[in-house]
Amino acid sequence: MRYRFNPALRTISIIVLAFFTWTFGGLFEVAYAIESQQTAATTKQKAAQQAAAPKEQRPEEKFEKGIEEIIQHFEKLQQVQTDKERDDEKGKLKAKILEINSLDADIRKQFADTEKKLKDAKLPDEILQRHYTFVKSYEDNLTELNKNILAIDKAKTKAEIDAEVLKAKPFFEKIKPPKKHQPLDPNKLPHRTAEPVWKEPRTKPEEFTEDKELKAKSGGQKQILLASNGPLDGLLSANTQYNTKTSDLLPDGSYQVALASPPTSADLAETIEVKFTPAITAKAAELGNNPLKIYEWVRNNIEYVPTYGSIQGADYCLQTKLCNDFDTASLLIALLRASGVHARYVYGTIEVPIEKVKNWAGGFTDSMAVLTYMATGGIPIGGITEGGQIVTVRLEHMWAEAWLDMIPSHGAIHKQGDTWIPLDASFKEHDFKHGVDLSASVPFDSVALDNALINAATINVQEGWITGIDGSLAIAAVEDYRARTETYMSQNYQNASVADIVGTTVIAKQEFPMLMGTLPYDTIVGGTVYHEIPDRFRHKLRFTVESYNMYNQAESLTIIYSLPQIAGKKITVSYAPATAADEAVITSYLPKPHTDGSPIQFSELPSSLPAYLINLKPELRIDGQVGAIGSSVTMGSVEKFSMTFVDPVRGSGIVLNNIEAGEYWGIAIGVSRITSAVMKDAQARLARTSTKLAASDFTGLANEDIFGDMLFYTALLYNARLDGHADVLARSAGVRAARLPSETVFKTTLKIETVFGIPASAGAGGLMMDVDRNIRLVRALDGDNNKKLEFMRYSGINSSVFEHRVPEQLFKRANNLAEGISAVKALQIANDTGIPIYTITRENINDVLPQLQLEETDLHDILSAVNADKEVTVSKSNIHVSEWVGCGYIIIDPVTGNGEYMISGTENGAYIMTTTFGVEKAIPAVVAGIIARLGKESFDALWSSFTSFVGIGTTEPKDWCGSNGSEWVPDYPFGIDATHACMLHDYCYSTGFTYFESMPADRATCDRILGSTIYSDCMKQGGYTMFECGLVSDIYWLAVTRKGRKAFEDAREK
Repeated sequence: MRYRFNPALRTISIIVLAFFTWTFGGLFEVAYAIESQQTAATTKQKAAQQAAAPKEQRPEEKFEKGIEEIIQHFEKLQQVQTDKERDDEKGKLKAKILEINSLDADIRKQFADTEKKLKDAKLPDEILQRHYTFVKSYEDNLTELNKNILAIDKAKTKAEIDAEVLKAKPFFEKIKPPKKHQPLDPNKLPHRTAEPVWKEPRTKPEEFTEDKELKAKSGGQKQILLASNGPLDGLLSANTQYNTKTSDLLPDGSYQVALASPPTSADLAETIEVKFTPAITAKAAELGNNPLKIYEWVRNNIEYVPTYGSIQGADYCLQTKLCNDFDTASLLIALLRASGVHARYVYGTIEVPIEKVKNWAGGFTDSMAVLTYMATGGIPIGGITEGGQIVTVRLEHMWAEAWLDMIPSHGAIHKQGDTWIPLDASFKEHDFKHGVDLSASVPFDSVALDNALINAATINVQEGWITGIDGSLAIAAVEDYRARTETYMSQNYQNASVADIVGTTVIAKQEFPMLMGTLPYDTIVGGTVYHEIPDRFRHKLRFTVESYNMYNQAESLTIIYSLPQIAGKKITVSYAPATAADEAVITSYLPKPHTDGSPIQFSELPSSLPAYLINLKPELRIDGQVGAIGSSVTMGSVEKFSMTFVDPVRGSGIVLNNIEAGEYWGIAIGVSRITSAVMKDAQARLARTSTKLAASDFTGLANEDIFGDMLFYTALLYNARLDGHADVLARSAGVRAARLPSETVFKTTLKIETVFGIPASAGAGGLMMDVDRNIRLVRALDGDNNKKLEFMRYSGINSSVFEHRVPEQLFKRANNLAEGISAVKALQIANDTGIPIYTITRENINDVLPQLQLEETDLHDILSAVNADKEVTVSKSNIHVSEWVGCGYIIIDPVTGNGEYMISGTENGAYIMTTTFGVEKAIPAVVAGIIARLGKESFDALWSSFTSFVGIGTTEPKDWCGSNGSEWVPDYPFGIDATHACMLHDYCYSTGFTYFESMPADRATCDRILGSTIYSDCMKQGGYTMFECGLVSDIYWLAVTRKGRKAFEDAREK
C-alpha cells in the first residue's frame, strides 16, 4: 500500500512539512499557521475570481503582448513541417500585425502627450532628443515589421517562406525583449551541503617552503638570545621540530633554545582582520587588558566551527562567538594588541587524539564522520590508524603567539614581554548532556497521519498526481502531540529546567593561574609566523554588474572585498540618476505642491516613469557608503549582476542573476550566524528614520534610509530565522551543521513595458526574496547519512517557507495581510484550489511532461532537473494570486537532500505583492530619494505608500492592534514589528525567536511577565545564546515550571 502511493507520500511530505515548521516556532508560529489555514478558503475564492476576470490591459501593454506573440509565431513558423501548419502560422502573423497596427494611433498619442509634457517642463534638449530618437525607432521598427510579415505572407512555397524568414530573422532577434530567465543549473542547487575536500596535511618542513619564501620577501628579523636566570623548561614548547621563537624549521632532535625574534610595530598594528573597534577595545578593557584573562575568556567563550580560512575577522567573531581557528586567532590577537601586547599568527600542522577531535568538533561518536565533517569545512586533515582504527588526527591549523612577560610570573603578571608564547584559544573540549528523547517517550504516529492524509486527498494513481491534502489534519496532529507532550512532561519532569529537557553542549571551561607556554596538542610542523593573515587565506566576495545586448557585453561595475571587511554589514545595489538632467525628468513627473496648501494625495503620484528618457548608474554601497559606481544605462535595461564567492580551498563560486536598472537590492551575507549587534544596528537605523519622519524632518533622507535599510533588514531577518531553525533542527536530528558563506537578497522589482525590445515605461513591481546560495557543512554525529538527508529536507522546506513568511509577518498590518508566494506556498495554494500536483522522476517524465500547462521556461528547467536525476514536485498548471501568475516547484536531489525551491521567473525565493498592501500606484525605489529632497508635501505622499507595506513612520503603533481582544504592551520598544507586540504570546516568544535581541529590553520584560527566569535559565544552565533560547518551542517551555505557566496566564489576564 505504501509503495503504491510512494509518489503521493513524497508530495504529501513536502506540503505537510511546512506545517511542522510551526512546532519549532512557539505559540506565535502556531497562531500564524492557524490564521493561514483559515484564509485558505478566501485564497481559493480570490484565485478563482482572478483567473476568471483578468485585468483590462492598457494600449502599451497590449502592444508589448502582441509583439511577443508575433515573435512566438515567427519562431514556430521555422519549426513546423507541413504546408497546413505553415499556412496556419502565416495567418496568425497576419492577424496579429493587424492588432498591432490598430494600436498605433493610441501609442502615437502617448508620444505626443509626452513631448508636450517635456516641453512644458522646460527639460534640457538632450531629453527631447532621447524622446525623438525613441519615436523614430518605433516608427522604423513598425515599418520593418509590417514589411517582413507582408513578405512572409506573400511567399507561397516552403523555399520562398524559408528565404523570407531567413532575411527577417536578424530583425526579430533585435526586437526581442531582454530575457530575464536565468537557466537552471541542476548540479548547483542553492540549498546544498558542501562536499568534503580531502587534502593531506603537510608534515615535513620543506613542504612549507612556499610560506617561508613569502615571509622572506617581506623582510626577515634578526634573532636574539633570550636572557634567563633560570631553566627554560616549561616556558617554551616541548616541540622538537619547530622553534616558536624564530619560525625556523629545526632539524629533528634539536633542543629549542631560547632564541627569539623581537616584536615589531607590525605585531601591534591593525589589519583587515584585526580592528580596534569599540567592541574590541571595550572587551579588552573589561578583561583588564590582562593577556592571561584575555586568553582565558576567548578560550572559554568562543565556540569552534571547523571551516578554513579568514571569514569573519576579530570584531564579527566577537559578535557571533562561533568561529574557526583563523578567526579565533584574529580575535585573540586583536584583544591582545588593543591591550598593548604584541601578538602574531602561526600556521602549521598539529596532531590530536581522535577522541579529543570528536569532542572538539561537537560530540561525534563516529571517527570517519568527524574527519569528513572537518574536511568538508576545507581543512587539510588525515587520520592515523593503528590496528585498523583511527587513533590520532593530523590537520593544518592556525593559532597565535604573544610576546609575554613569562619570567618569572609565567604570564600571571604582565609588565614587559620577554618571550613569544604560543596560545590556541580555538582548541577546547565540551561537556555534553543529553536531553529528553521525546521521540521515544511520546512517539508521533506518522504512519497514521500519512494514511489519514491519503484517505482525505484526491489521488490519481494512474496519472501520478495528488491534490486536496487536508492541512487541518496536520494541525490537529500537532495539537494532539503537543497535548500529549505536555501531559508527559508535567508527570515526569515537573521541576526540570530547559537544560534538562533540551540537553546541553557546554565548553569545558578552564581557569589559568598562569600560562604553561605549551600548546594542548603535539605540533608536527610549525610552518610560518605572520603579522597579518596572508591574502591567500582570505575568503572574498566580488561584485560585478555587466551591461550586455545582442552585440556585446561590457563590465560596468566591479569591486572585491575580503569577507572580514563586510561581515555583518549592510550591502545594497541600487540605481541613481546618471546626471542632473535625468533627475530633472523624474522630478517633472512628480506632483507639485498645491497652491492652497492642501496635502498631495497618494493618487497624484505617477504609476510609472518613461524609462527610455531616464539614464541610471548602478551603485554598490557598504553600510551606506558608495563602494563602486557603474556605467550609465537606460532605466529598465537588463544587466547581469554576479556575486563571486572566492574560497581559499574550493576556488570561485558564482551567483549570477539579471537585474533591471532601477531595482533596489538589499543583500545579507551569511557568515557563521546573524548577530544581535547587527540586528540592533539595522533596527536603530529604521527607528532613526521613523523619528525624523514623525518630526517632519526630511533632511538627509535618501534611498538608503527609505528602501536600503528595510530591504537589508528583511534579508537579515530571513537569515536569522533560518539559522535559528537550523540549529534547533540539527540538535533534534543528531547532526552538526555549520554555515558556509552564503547570501540572501531582498529586493524591489520593476514592471517594465517594452516597445520593440526597448524599455518604454517602468513602474514598481512587487518585492522579491531570492536565495541563490545557502550552503552548509552537515554530518551526522554517528555517521548515519539518513540523518543528514532528513536534516537537508526539513531545513530546505523551512528555507522556502520563511521566504514568504518572514516578509508576510514583517509587513502585516491590522486587517491587511501581506501576500507572499514561495515554492511551498504556491504548492499549498495549488493543493487548496484542487490543482493536481506531480512528483516527477526519470521514470514518469515522459508521461507527465505533456500534462503540464506551464511556461516554457519552467518546463525547460523541470526537464533539465529530471535529466540530472533530480526529483521535481510541481503543480499541473499555474496559480493566480493578486497580480502574480505562475507556479512553484521544488527540485530535490534524492541522494544528498540538496534542493532548489523555485517560483516562476527562476527566482529561488518568494514574490511579495505590493497590491496586497493596498498600494495601487507604488512607484520605483529610484524615485524615493528624489522625493525626500522636495520637502514635506511631496514626501508625505510617498511615505503613505511606503508605510503601507513597512510598519514604520506611524506615531500610534497601538492602533495596529486588531479588535480580537489583544492588548498593547506599553513598554514594548517601538520598531518595525510593533504589530507582534499586540499579544503577550507574541511578545515573549516572537521577539526572541523572530528578532532575538533586536528589542532593547525583551529579556527583562519577558522574565517579568512570565514570573520566571526562562531566558536566564536557558542561557545560564543550558549554555545557549539568547537567540537559541528564544527558539525553544513552547512544548519545552511548558516543562520549565508549572508555576511559570500560571504566572504567564495571570499576567495576561491582568
